[in-house]
Order: sequence, then C-alpha cells, then structure tokens
Amino acid sequence: MKRYPSRSTRTLFYGLGGLAGFFTALFVVIDAIAVNSITGSTSYTFFTGLAGFVTAVCILATLAFCKVRRYGRKVPLGLVVDPAFRNRLFLPRTAMSYVAIASVFNTFSAVIYFAAVAVFDPTIMLPLMQFVIIYLVLTESIIDRDSPSLVEVQSLLMVTLGAFLATIKPGELDLLLFCLVLGPLNLLTALSIYFQKKAKAYISTSGEKVDSIRLRFWMACGLAIGLIIVSLPFLDVDEVVQTFIPGFLLSSLSMTLAFAAYVCYIRALGMGKMYVVEAVSSSKIVFTIPISILTAFLLPDLLQIDTIDAIFWLIKIIGIVLVSFGVIALALAEVRQYLFIVVAPGKDKEVMDALFNIKGVTSVAAVAGDLDIIAKVRVRTIGKALSNIITKVEQIQGVLTLQTALVLKEKERFGRGGAYD
Repeated sequence: MKRYPSRSTRTLFYGLGGLAGFFTALFVVIDAIAVNSITGSTSYTFFTGLAGFVTAVCILATLAFCKVRRYGRKVPLGLVVDPAFRNRLFLPRTAMSYVAIASVFNTFSAVIYFAAVAVFDPTIMLPLMQFVIIYLVLTESIIDRDSPSLVEVQSLLMVTLGAFLATIKPGELDLLLFCLVLGPLNLLTALSIYFQKKAKAYISTSGEKVDSIRLRFWMACGLAIGLIIVSLPFLDVDEVVQTFIPGFLLSSLSMTLAFAAYVCYIRALGMGKMYVVEAVSSSKIVFTIPISILTAFLLPDLLQIDTIDAIFWLIKIIGIVLVSFGVIALALAEVRQYLFIVVAPGKDKEVMDALFNIKGVTSVAAVAGDLDIIAKVRVRTIGKALSNIITKVEQIQGVLTLQTALVLKEKERFGRGGAYD
C-alpha cells in the first residue's frame, strides 16, 4: 500500500475552517455592495439563484474534465481540490434526500440574509450570524440528551455578549430584522448544517468517501432552484433587465466564493463535529472588518460603512474579540478518548459494526495482541454523552472487557486529503 506524503490533521482542519471564513467574509461584502448599490434584494435573490446554478455547473465541469499531472499520472483537477472527488454526478438516494431538506432550510435562510444585508453593513451582519453556533450546541445537547457543560455555557455567553457589542452603533435599529437574523436565519442555517452532516454521515457509512465537491454542487443547485422559485412572484421585471449584467456578474463572483467556502467547510465537517467546524470558520468575523473598511475606502460609492466614533469602534472590536474567544473555547472543549476492547471469539465483525454505529465513535480498528479492538471517541465535553457511549459499548453482545484512556495531547498525520491507494 502506498501512502502519500502526510500533513498535520489539525493544521489542515484549522486551515480549511479559516479559508471558509475568509471566503465567507468576501462574498458577504460583495452581496452588501450588490444589494445596496447595484440592485434590490429581490432582484439580487433571483440573480443569485440563476448565477448559483450556472456557477456550480461550470465549476463541476472544470474540476471533472480539466486534467493535471499528479504523482506521475494525469488526474482530474477535482482530485487536487478534494482527494475524495469522483467523476459521478449523483449522491446516494438517501444522501440526496438529506441534501434536498438542507437546501429548503438554506433557501429561506438566504431570503432573510439578503433582506438583512440591505440594512446591516457586513461588520454587523457577520457577528449576528455567529448565533448559529448556539443552535448547533443546543442541537447536539438534545441529541446527546446531555445538558451543556460549564465551559459551553460560559463560551455561549461570551458569543452572545460579543455579538451584541459588535452590533452597537448610534441611531435606530431595525428591531424586527434584528430578531429575524438572531432567530429564524440562524436556526434555519443550523438545520441546514445538521442535514448536510447527516448526508455526509450516510455517505461515510455506505462505504464511500465524502466528496465535498459533489455535495456542494447539489447544495448549490438546491439553493439556486429555491431562490428562483421564491423570488419570481415578487420580481420587478424592469429592474431585472436594467441591472442584469452587473447583478449577474456580482452574484456569480459571490457564488464562486460561496462554493469555495462550502467545499472547505464540508471537508472540515468530515474531520470534526459540526459546531467545532462552525467555531473555527468564525474567523470570518475577524476578516470582515479589514475587508469592509478597505472596500469602503477604495470604493466609497459602492459600499458605505456606518460612521461611528472611536468609542463605538472600540466596543465593536471588544465584541468581536469576545465572540472569537467564545468560539475558540468551544473548539478546545472537545474530548477524545480511546476504548480498548477484548471480545468473545468469532465476534470481532459484529462488535466492530455495532461500535461504528454508535454516535461519537469516529474510528474502529481490529488489532493483534492482548486486545481485539481499539476504538476512538470524540464528544463535546466530559459528561453524560461520554458515559452514554461507554454504557452502549458495554451492552454490545460479545464485549468481554473494556478499558478507556482519555487523550491529553495528540499529534496525528493525515494523508493528502486522507487518500490512500
């Protein structure tokens, strides 16, 4: 078996999350320019749907048919971007159904997003969108039937307080839109992320590698169809005709960056829990301030940042620091543990299958020696979720003895995208 040159899993994971955040900050600034200076939010919603479909098809075709030399042979460009890339169009049927559900939630989230971008500048919009992490942690807590730990509660309070501080400015606030962003937009985004994770998990358990490019392609197509359907009844035809070229070009650029952001995001999603990935990609709120200020300075006619006193900028920066610290604390709270198992003769396969179906177990290996199986577990924090996993393992028929070891520090190597041949 040949193993490609390796790199640090942690570096790759945080790098993917950081890139997702940078690309997100860029496309939010572009959306703000388009909605405020080029066309209305309804027309731009339509342009985004149309451009999203065209962009997704063009990117997928480029990645599938353009060949590059890699390891002594010509391979599709998609394999360089994601080693799990396959020249197949469709995902498994169940995964496609999860993608369809995620696309519905994504569509309504995007509609609220475009309405909000017309009111809030990017330095306010992105901190508000970080509330999605609260819904993700609550979702994990409900699924695990475990209450949030003290670290999680403190982190969520920091995110909440930081997001409010980051949005402070003089003047009136559109309270209804503010509440829509905090509530429905973030909740719908969390549900979309959850069903994307379900699609990824189903693909993994079916024996395939998770192709983040194909997954993003179908998410983009679902969002495009949804945005076109939702915007059509409210379109101003004259406005669409007059602003078609600049609106379509800006939305194409935005959707290209969004495609890249989500490919990075989904690849990272395959390497960690969904709220940890969201925490790492929260770097977008740090990127958005310099990008927004620079854009407003260079293109003052296209993007205006609210003029506020130095004290308000100081409060905004403190808020962003609190949000960053909060999400980093959540990312560091994850607990890893190894399970060392001895099984009854002839029960290895049954026990391995049962272990892999337990939520939180990320890898299972049969080994020679005094032990029969070693499994790795990842959970949010030490608590009920971890004890539930251990209880489920002890109840598996064929498990004779179980020993556990908590990981204090770990270094891993990861092949180029995890690929082997």
